Amino acid sequence: MTTRIKRRIVQLVAAVGINWYLFWPWLGSRTRSFCVPVLNCWTCPAAAFSCPIGAIGTSISNHIFPFFALGIVLLAGVVAGRFWCGWICPFGTLQDYLHKIPTYKLKLPHFLTYARYIFLVGGVFIIPYFYTTQSPAYWCQYCPAGRIEAGIYTKVVTPMWPEAWRFLVIVGFVLFMIAVQRGFCRVFCPLGAILGLCNKISVWRMTLTGHKCKSCGVCQTKHCPVDHAVYKNPHSADCIRCLECKECKFDAVGHGIVFKKKKKDTPPEETESQSPA
Repeated sequence: MTTRIKRRIVQLVAAVGINWYLFWPWLGSRTRSFCVPVLNCWTCPAAAFSCPIGAIGTSISNHIFPFFALGIVLLAGVVAGRFWCGWICPFGTLQDYLHKIPTYKLKLPHFLTYARYIFLVGGVFIIPYFYTTQSPAYWCQYCPAGRIEAGIYTKVVTPMWPEAWRFLVIVGFVLFMIAVQRGFCRVFCPLGAILGLCNKISVWRMTLTGHKCKSCGVCQTKHCPVDHAVYKNPHSADCIRCLECKECKFDAVGHGIVFKKKKKDTPPEETESQSPA
């Protein structure tokens, strides 16, 4: 079984595990105040947990430091970085499937990936703090996760169309995510921005065996859903740690715990020079 198939199974199980409120409302009503480190909107009637970005934005708008929500995100990031984006996040899973729709695809310029930090600082912290009358959670007014997840349910159960501008926002994001693989994760997601900053310090991280890597780029062009060259920087904030690059035919890419003692990576030429004549 390939890594991609394993990931798809985990993603679907995680999506159901985070959205079971309608099936078990008694327990769901008690867990909805707890945040999980993924983008899954609380406004969706099926959601059994809260979105940390919405919780952070609401706290900031009330001029309260979001110790609980931000603490959960940072703890998750220190443990595994953006692993949560690649394997657990339901909205990330939705993007993976949207990109499979056969249409013209676009290659995203790398400089646009820095925009997610602007949306994090501006949309989640600055605007809610200074313009509390706009919304108790300003970012949530534009976040496609809430609009798509809750919108689909509302349209099916209670046939109502959202306001024109909200509908256009949804359509725009959907078209962008169809054309650009993981487009929202790479450009807009404030949660991915926080978790990505933890990639360099996380306990569990990617590893690269230097003398095995041929810098062929196949891991980037064929396997990586975010077009990241793991052989250049295995700890990059762009990496969602989907582990699909482990399919490397040279067995150069791996993962492990930072505290675990590593075997010495001896280059081939050094090994030959140490061999007896």
